[in-house]
Amino acid sequence: MAQKISAVAIPGHRPAGLLTGGTERHGDVGPIGQASVQGVEWFIRKAHHVARRGRYHPYFLASDLALGAAVGMSLVVAQLWGGVRWWGLAVPMVLLHLIGYPLYLRIKLKVVKTAARSFLQDAVLLIIPGLVLMSFALGVSPRAATDYLGLTLPVMLAIYRVGCLVGGCCFGRASARGIAYRPEHVVMAQTRWRRFDPGPAPAERVFPLQLVDAAANVVIALSLLPLALDTDKQPAVSLLLLYLAGYSTARLLLDSFRGHRHRPMRRRLSEAQWTALVLILLAGVWMGLAASL
Repeated sequence: MAQKISAVAIPGHRPAGLLTGGTERHGDVGPIGQASVQGVEWFIRKAHHVARRGRYHPYFLASDLALGAAVGMSLVVAQLWGGVRWWGLAVPMVLLHLIGYPLYLRIKLKVVKTAARSFLQDAVLLIIPGLVLMSFALGVSPRAATDYLGLTLPVMLAIYRVGCLVGGCCFGRASARGIAYRPEHVVMAQTRWRRFDPGPAPAERVFPLQLVDAAANVVIALSLLPLALDTDKQPAVSLLLLYLAGYSTARLLLDSFRGHRHRPMRRRLSEAQWTALVLILLAGVWMGLAASL
């Protein structure tokens, strides 16, 4: 169903030559590098064109595709593991996506004065406990629910990061070899229940760090897949714990190259990096205890 979206240009945007046409030179990157940059910029323009034809913001479209992937993953794991009710995983994920997470972001806006998404924090505070509790109420064991999340979250986040790419948030540092965002592509969009605010548009070319983050999630998902397929031997720790340890490590490194931030730095580290450090420490302790038992 088409959604009515209000799109507002970000105040304070500083137009620059690099952002007006997307046809400027891309630094000394060679023909292959230049073709790659132009390909990413073409994809961003095309995503906005396709999404707007359905009266979507492309970030919302990516969000809904991620939900579809999560429902698909519930069917896959139910088939693989047997005895797991796919709807016991899918229904909580749909409820969290459509109701729980938007409500959580509204509360977050009132309490901490920002509605910015922060994946690691939001996963720990809402997504993981919410899905595990609701799935348990529907007859799915906590271990099955967390293993499902370990496979599903990297798939979802990879799709979300593509939404970040086309929406103009979470990009990397300024780079002459990076991509240029057009002003009309970096806009706030809001429906009755959803909001996307990328912040100010970059005034120069930026490295598409979102694609590196998406690739990291794909790699982690593929590395966990053999463990999920081996139904004869259950891992000592949940796939979710392995995912959080792997992605937290990646995020700790990648955030150092980030050029777009909604939240302040503390002692030269972002809030996401501090969260990642805590999760790495807790995952290490948990794995150590599991290995000693």
